[in-house]
Amino acid sequence: MVNNKKIGKLSQLIVSIVALGTVLFFLDINGYLSFVYNTVNAVIMPVEFYVTRIARNVNYFTETVTSIGSLRRTNSQYQKRIVELEADLVEMESIKMENESLRAHIGSVNTSQIKYIESKVISYTPNVLGWRMKIDKGSVAGLYLGDLVVFKNVLIGTITETSNYYSYVTLLDNSESSFVGQDQRTGAEGVIVGRENSVYMSDVLQGDELSENDNIIVWNEKYSIPLLVGIVLTIEQDDSSPTKEAQIKPELEYKDLDYVFIIAGRDEE
Repeated sequence: MVNNKKIGKLSQLIVSIVALGTVLFFLDINGYLSFVYNTVNAVIMPVEFYVTRIARNVNYFTETVTSIGSLRRTNSQYQKRIVELEADLVEMESIKMENESLRAHIGSVNTSQIKYIESKVISYTPNVLGWRMKIDKGSVAGLYLGDLVVFKNVLIGTITETSNYYSYVTLLDNSESSFVGQDQRTGAEGVIVGRENSVYMSDVLQGDELSENDNIIVWNEKYSIPLLVGIVLTIEQDDSSPTKEAQIKPELEYKDLDYVFIIAGRDEE
């Protein structure tokens, strides 16, 4: 009995659904549901629009994040390559400077009778007596204490400390430096000394001729070649003293040098 009631209610529901569907079908065919469709679309379409845009933006965001990651990787690769290129450029510039220094030196001196050892300037270090130059050659390369250091035909200083792979050069403006110098024009002699980071030729006899702008040289007795020190800047003299001295303007600015040359041959003496 109960089952018959359930079946009856189900039948009535089906009949009602079919009847409602039939009515809606005929209403739709005759255009009576257009207003309903329009109203529903007016509500749904904005929602659909924004849902679509949100989905698109999420997709763009995902693509952007992926692209950023790819760009970062690419940028990192480019940065690495830039560093490598910069290192290559520095090396090329160093080689270029070395070649230019070598050409300039060879073009200004007679290398047929003199052996030169090229060396790179590492740094400049001060001490209580003045500045010293550190170079990248030592005893392994054939350097000895007392070797003369030059650039072109200009005297820079002497080797005063050496190890296997580096050495120190005492520059002419260092108070430890001392050479016998000569006025190239007149032959007047004096002692080339350093004092307070300047170069002087002292102990010149009052009667010896010495003029401003004269070249001052030091002779390398072994090879009989003149090495230029600089020019006479000023002359200081006291009539009560038997000697006078001149301040010398060095031919080169020592701290601008990247390469120097050591006059070798000690082992051939």
